[in-house]
Order: sequence, then C-alpha cells, then structure tokens
Amino acid sequence: MANLALQDLQNEVYQQTGLDGTNITIQQNVTRWLNFVQQDVCARWPWTFLDGRETMVTIPDYLTGTVSVNASGQTVTGTGTTFSSSIDTTYYIQFSTASDWYQVASYGSATSLTLTVPYQQTTNAVNVTYVLRKFFYALSSACDTVLDIRNWNTPIKMIQCDFRTIDLINPLAQSTNAPYGYMMFGVNASGNMVLQPYPFPTDARLFEVRTRLRPVDMVNATDSPSIPNKYAHLLAFGANAVGFAYKKDFDSGKAWDAKFEKRLTDMKSEYRQANDYQPVLQSIDSISRSRWIQFPSQYPVVGGS
Repeated sequence: MANLALQDLQNEVYQQTGLDGTNITIQQNVTRWLNFVQQDVCARWPWTFLDGRETMVTIPDYLTGTVSVNASGQTVTGTGTTFSSSIDTTYYIQFSTASDWYQVASYGSATSLTLTVPYQQTTNAVNVTYVLRKFFYALSSACDTVLDIRNWNTPIKMIQCDFRTIDLINPLAQSTNAPYGYMMFGVNASGNMVLQPYPFPTDARLFEVRTRLRPVDMVNATDSPSIPNKYAHLLAFGANAVGFAYKKDFDSGKAWDAKFEKRLTDMKSEYRQANDYQPVLQSIDSISRSRWIQFPSQYPVVGGS
C-alpha cells in the first residue's frame, strides 16, 4: 500500500465526518486536528521510530592575544586576536584581572567583542590575558528530548547532572578536563535544547547525542506523518473525533474517540522494530509487592509461645 500523505488523511476525515473539504477554513481545521492528534500519539509512548542521533563537537577555550576593556565599558578590544564570527551569546569571557565571567552579547570583528553587561572593575584592563569559553551548546531543532550522551574521545557514557547541585558545590565554573557529565539548560531563542558539558572540555571532543525526535507537523498535501505508515490511519480516527465534536455531534465524537484509544492501545502492543529481546532475571526485592506479604499458614512465629 502506498504511504498515506496529508491529503489522504484529510480526505478520509472529510468522508467520515461529512465536512466540506472545499472550504478553506475546514481544510485548515482538519490539518490542524491531524497534527494535534499526531503530537498526542507521539507523546503517549517511547516509540522507537522517534529515536534519533546527532553529533556535537566541543570547542576548546580561546586564549590567543590580549584584550583591553574599560571600567564600566562593554567593548572588548583585542590585540593579536582572531575572534570568529561564530562567537555569540553562548560564549563567556573571563579577564585575568578578576574571577567573574561576562557573557558576550555580539561579535564585532576579529579584534572586537561586545559584552551584555559593563565590566565591573573600577580600573581599566589593558592588554590583559583572558579566557574566552563556549558555555552552552544548542542541539538541532529535531531534538525533543535527550536520552543519552556518549563522549567518544574518552569514551564514556556521560552522566546528566543537576545544575543546582553543581552551582552549590562548585559555583566558580573554571574547571576544565575530560567531560563526564552534562547539564540541560532549557532552550535557546530558536526553541532548540541547550546543554553544558561538565567539566568544560580542554579540547575538541566528539559527543554522540541520542535523542527523542520531535514529530514534524504536516503542512503540504504530500507530507507524510511522523508515525509508521501502517498506523497512519490512527490520525484520521482522532481527527474524526475532533471533527464530530466540532459539528456538535458528541455521540459520534465519543465513538470515534473510543476507536482511536483502542487502536492506540493496540499500536503500543504491536509496534516492534526487532524481536531480539531476552528475559532479564531480577531480585524479588526489585519487584513491586503489596504492603502485606502472605506467609504460609503454618509459618513459625519467632519468639512466640
């Protein structure tokens, strides 16, 4: 069977609900309903078809040349520097005159940077050494959740750290070494997830990031769903439920919603990418039990009469 595309799913909803597929508003509504249902399906289970992988290369500290910045000033002027145009707000700079770090607001040129806040010292820093460090790394727009990160250079599986705990035990973020952990720091202005390796890498390191992918909304008629084709009709089931509710036919809407939930339950039990599974023996202590453990009726009472 040919893969179902957005237009196929739209037509199915038009036919089942009786909605006018020639009406632009109805077309937009049905497209939105299908995408809402797809987001719902993808959020209901750790589907392996949404497992993704991307790589990230860390950037070592930049130390070349010297810099100058005036007290209460925000312009950093370099001597012998070759600042890169890739320097942005994910970079911080520390001057040898103090231990504090300043976020870079923007790149000006190979010898010029602008800080987000003024330099806080009372005297000018003239031709001082410095450390320019990339604090944060953004993942691709396809990443919805980080499942695991592997440092290929070491190689080790990196441990996710709690940044609140790190800030408590090591608030002065200066340590550098081979990273063994990472901290998640929300999203950037583009909505991409951001992380910080810990400790900061001393060199360029290759990280393999295993992710849960974001389902991609269908926009064009030929766009395919983010779920496997054999389950694509499930999206129409869910959109039918919304469509009948839109028409105030709540009984039909409930019936389609029940079909949607039943098929989704079946999908959870059916979906496999491989059958190479082995049983794992576990201690009885790892098994959830009721509060009261049932003993045999003749079980001896220790210390009893």
